[in-house]
Amino acid sequence: AIFCRARQRLVRSLRLASNASMEETGKFGKLVKENRMITIEESNIRYAGAAIIFLIGIYKYIGMQAAGEFNYNAIAANAAGAWILFETGRQSI
Repeated sequence: AIFCRARQRLVRSLRLASNASMEETGKFGKLVKENRMITIEESNIRYAGAAIIFLIGIYKYIGMQAAGEFNYNAIAANAAGAWILFETGRQSI
């Protein structure tokens, strides 16, 4: 498990280095400047935001179960917010 994590970190850092060089030159840099693509860092921030919204939704759902009253609009809003953030994170280079 530790070896896999170290390998994943190495692969991630290599991708970040190669993506950083691609952003500065070529068509990828142009797409980022035109806001048609986002960088890996922005993508990771959006994924983290989606995870936080999802966890808040779970927390609220547990509270709803404890109270015995369900607010389906809140459940749908949290799910939609997490899904939208997750999907926008997939626009990365």
